[in-house]
Amino acid sequence: MYQKLLLFHACAYDVLKRSGVKLLVKKALEQESLPKLVKEFLEQAENLNMAISNATLGMINELHDVSIRDQSKLQHQALIVTLC
Repeated sequence: MYQKLLLFHACAYDVLKRSGVKLLVKKALEQESLPKLVKEFLEQAENLNMAISNATLGMINELHDVSIRDQSKLQHQALIVTLC
């Protein structure tokens, strides 16, 4: 589920960052048509990107910690076996 959510977010974020969309947003802001709505939407998109990036980094760190703990346990068990 999270993988699909991340993939959706990445695709949506790429679409928002493409130059065509940037030009459209720039024109809308220049013409003062929907500038507040567009600005808020882009801010929320950036906030979503940051939140997902932080959550992804947290998951990666957690997996890394689990991996280190498991490796340490295996080394400890191997040492016990060799001592016996």
